[in-house]
Amino acid sequence: MQRIARRLTHGIIAMLIISLLAACGSRSEAVDAANSIKQQIDKSIEQPSSTPASVQPPADIPILNQSKNLAVEHAKDEVFENYLVSFDMELAIKEVSDQYRQILKDKGYTFKESEIKGAIFYSGETPNYTVMMTIDKSTQVEGETSVSIAYTSKLK
Repeated sequence: MQRIARRLTHGIIAMLIISLLAACGSRSEAVDAANSIKQQIDKSIEQPSSTPASVQPPADIPILNQSKNLAVEHAKDEVFENYLVSFDMELAIKEVSDQYRQILKDKGYTFKESEIKGAIFYSGETPNYTVMMTIDKSTQVEGETSVSIAYTSKLK
């Protein structure tokens, strides 16, 4: 679990800064928010979270049925509530991204899609969260695909 969380932390922090820039309006606010999220994630890696193992990911974007090694991290402070969801699949990146593209379309969500060095990135919003999704080759098992979904919500 720690290995998965550490693997996701660095890539997702960079993506969160980009999405938070849009939400916060200024670079310094976005960086402060991203640093807060990183500290919470680092703290939960170093010290086991008091969050029960049965924490469920938000239902906004479903976890595909063929997923395995599901890990869910949850962090909350006065401003943000964050989920970091990761899992692996025995499908090609294109198959996974095709399924998620259709799910996002069917739910009516507006997302931007980009591809960098074979990895697929989705960024956008659901009714409850700002979401960043990464679909990439697994660094653990050759031929598998890893999916990471980062949810950030401003508390009301």
